[in-house]
Amino acid sequence: MDPIHGKVEISFDVDTGVVDVRNGNSHALLTRRVDSPRREGTPIGTRAAADLFFTVGGDEVELTVGKGFLSRRSYSVSALVDGVSLNFAPVDDANSAFTRDGLRIGHFSKNEESDPRQTDAVWSSTPSTDELVIGYALAEAFDCGALNGAFALIESLVLGGG
Repeated sequence: MDPIHGKVEISFDVDTGVVDVRNGNSHALLTRRVDSPRREGTPIGTRAAADLFFTVGGDEVELTVGKGFLSRRSYSVSALVDGVSLNFAPVDDANSAFTRDGLRIGHFSKNEESDPRQTDAVWSSTPSTDELVIGYALAEAFDCGALNGAFALIESLVLGGG
């Protein structure tokens, strides 16, 4: 339940790499190409933008995905929607900021201990319903937060990157 827009319907098939988010008349769909191999470490299975297809309300959205290595900034994901830049970027191990044209409108988090599939949003500015479904889709597909520095390097070596 989103604190501003109410019920958010989220469907995520990790195996096929399909994230489907709906709220009212807004709909975001993020899919991994069928022929793209699934990689561990990223819920959607890839950080290669060429292997992802993102639509909002049926219209294709340009997606820029960081490679995700040592710095938290390298894990950022940006969507360009109607000339507006929406960015989803980790701020610590468990939280990611969601910005509109560089200004924070909220942050997303997950509680890995109590319910790792529950995504929570806290808004500092009221998002449109399209921004809402985009934020939740990115949180599901790329997870919230990121390790930094040495921890990220060790995880990358163990899991083989994303």
